[in-house]
Parts: sequence; C-alpha cells; structure tokens
Amino acid sequence: MAALLSDVRTNILMPSHLLRSQQNLMYRQRYKAEVERNPPTVSIKGERFTLGHVDRLKDVVSSRKAYNKFIELAQGHDWDNLPALLEGFNIAKRKLYAHEDRMAKTARLAAAAGRPEIMLECAKIRKTGFNLNHTLVVREVIWGFHLKALKSEWDEATTRKALSNAEHVVFGLGHERITPRQRFIRSGPEMVGVVLELAAALAVKHEDNKDSEGKVLRYAEMLRDNIREFKVPSAIGDKTWRVDNVLLLCSVPFLNGLRLASRILDEESNIGAWVKAEVASTESIVEAARQAVEKVYKDRGGPKPRGLTFYEETLSLYKSDQDK
Repeated sequence: MAALLSDVRTNILMPSHLLRSQQNLMYRQRYKAEVERNPPTVSIKGERFTLGHVDRLKDVVSSRKAYNKFIELAQGHDWDNLPALLEGFNIAKRKLYAHEDRMAKTARLAAAAGRPEIMLECAKIRKTGFNLNHTLVVREVIWGFHLKALKSEWDEATTRKALSNAEHVVFGLGHERITPRQRFIRSGPEMVGVVLELAAALAVKHEDNKDSEGKVLRYAEMLRDNIREFKVPSAIGDKTWRVDNVLLLCSVPFLNGLRLASRILDEESNIGAWVKAEVASTESIVEAARQAVEKVYKDRGGPKPRGLTFYEETLSLYKSDQDK
C-alpha cells in the first residue's frame, strides 16, 4: 500500500502542480540526460521534490488501475488516504470512468472494511469531486452505516454514531444546499428505512423501548408520508435473480426498522397501525425475494449474494433478540 501511494503521488499527483517547463524536464526525452546528471528540485506546498525523468508510456501508472488497486487493498487506516487521493486525481484532471459505479464500489468496500464514515469525509471536501447525488452511491453509503451498527450488535455508541452519520446522508451535510433531485433520492424508503432502523434499535436495545428523542415517531411518519416503490422496476422473479438481490438489499433494513418501530409505537395510533400493516406486506415481498435468490445461489453455487447476507445477518439478529 505504501509503495502504491508513493507511486501515485510521485507520478500522477505531484506533476499536476508543476509548471509546464518543469513538466517538460520530467517527460521530454531530450532533457533525460540533463535531469539524470543534475536532478532539479521544486517546492510544492512547502514540500521539496527532486524531479527525475519519467517515461509516460512505461513509468506512469494508470489512474484507474491505481485507484482500483487502492480500494481493493485498503484496510483500516489506509482509508484515511481516500479524500486526499480523490482530491489529487480531481486536481490532476485524471478521470475515473464509470464514476458513479466506481464510487458505489468504493463505498461498499469502505463499509466492508468498517470505514463507511470516510465517504462523508470525502463528500465534505468539494475538491474530491465526490458527492451524494446518485442513488447507487447514496444507497451504498447509508447501507454502510446499517452494517456498522449491525456488526457491533447494536452497541450503543456505535449505533448512535451510525445514526448521526445516516442522518447526514438523508438530511444533508452542514455545507450542503440540497437540490429537489437530491432530496428525492435521499428521501427514498431504503434511505429513511435505515435511519428509522438505527433510531428504533437504540430505543429497543438501550432505552427500554422508549422513544425518548421522538426520532422513531418522526422517521416512521416520514417514511409513511414519502412511501414509494424501491423495488427496482420489475415484478419479483420476472427478470433475473439480481433484481431480487437488489430488492433484498433495499428492503431488509427497511423491514427491520419497521419491526423494531412496531415494538415502540402505540399500535392503536394511526402511525402504529400503518407500521404494523407495512410490516406484514413487506415481509411477504422480502420472503419471495429471499426464496428466489436462495434458489439461484443453491443451484449455481459461488459467492453468496449480498442480499442473502443482509437478510441472514440482519433478520436473524432480530429474531434472536425476539426470543430473549
């Protein structure tokens, strides 16, 4: 990892800060002997660099390959380098093609490494070019906070922090002016379902089923008032198992949030009755999707689909908690 970051810094990021004449010294063949004989030094943001000859065809690593290698290898504190790396690529005008898909994958891998919050750090820095403007990206970021709390078995401090971060995703970071399109994306049921899940988990696990801050009621009402299809544009089983896999990813935290909320809200109230009814209808949808994905997984083998993992880890924990 250190060698990769050093290579990117030296051969991609640092040259973007050089004057044209200094870039010519680095890259042009006619200056090679001169540079090797008497390497010039330059100062960039208070740091001194020694220039050497660079063959653009042989020595400069592909931005996309370097970035992909970084996100696939990064663990723990390695992810602290992500904001600076994205900012550097952006300043150097290095395009990461299929940007939304690549950023969604980045968020997924950061979450798998236990670092979903680094995506919010990137979003706070405008020069990174990263934003929460696309459904795929927003889903992966907010699912990361679901996983963070889930993996901690709803530890109070971890869940409270995950809730705060998920709220930033849905309602905006401090500096943001959310456009109507962004608001529509971020208020989707799979997004609000996560904040409801986290708020309800805190109330159930750590507040004796009391909604002390009123967040469970607030987010349940927000969900009801903005409910719409998150079920990818296809009936269950009509296309491929991937449709059902995405449906599980979207609906499992949503269902878990509703189930937990039903233990807190008065079922005689309008919102309590709505939550109870929504639980019943969503359970049948989730079960049909689970069966479809599980059948394909058993028939084909290979890596377990993420939707099944979401289902098994999230809802099995809910069931074990119910049995206590």
